[in-house]
Amino acid sequence: MLELAKNGFIGRVPDDMLAAMPNLQLLSLFENRLGSSAQANDLKFLSSLSSLAAARADNFYYPPEWTPKQGSLNKFHYKRKTEDFDIEDAETFALPADEEEDLAKKKEAEPVLVRLQRVSDARHSDDYALNKALRARLRNQKKRVADEEAVARKIGLGIRLLPGSEEDSSMAKHVKFSSKFDKNKKNKRVAIVSSSIFSGYRILKCLLRSDWSWSQRGGGLMLAKPQAC
Repeated sequence: MLELAKNGFIGRVPDDMLAAMPNLQLLSLFENRLGSSAQANDLKFLSSLSSLAAARADNFYYPPEWTPKQGSLNKFHYKRKTEDFDIEDAETFALPADEEEDLAKKKEAEPVLVRLQRVSDARHSDDYALNKALRARLRNQKKRVADEEAVARKIGLGIRLLPGSEEDSSMAKHVKFSSKFDKNKKNKRVAIVSSSIFSGYRILKCLLRSDWSWSQRGGGLMLAKPQAC
């Protein structure tokens, strides 16, 4: 915003007006506002300011050293960055070219790729044999699952058990359940304590009795035990 004073009157010129009006129109405007040619230097200064403001408003400003032969502003200001340094002074490692690295990787991977291709060809050469082997494996798997489910139903389990092995059998034999062992030990001790110490003598005395008799039953003879025994 430019302000022009004359006889106490202040005139204002907006920036957009400065950017849109040419220099000659601005000069005539300022002369009419000021009414005097004594301020020509000020007008020249203001005209230079207006032209710079107009160029900046258009975002299209050429420096004084520019010529049309130099092309656009981007080409005029463009400069290639050049860096000169020594690898030893910069302490950097000289890496091999990408082509050399690719060739080295190719030589290392060639034997592996050849073996993989041979294995793939051997496995997928006969489609009928592959299909036959797959169907046989599926049949065996279905049969095994059916057997495991039958065993699970037999022992009252809702899940299938893994197939048994010799290791499982040997481990099961070495397992001792302390609760059952203690219970059997206690029962035997109670039976021994409650039994009579004369039971063996009583059986021997009964066998030595003379009133044993023979009885006929079922077409044969049978030794009848005495009543006291």
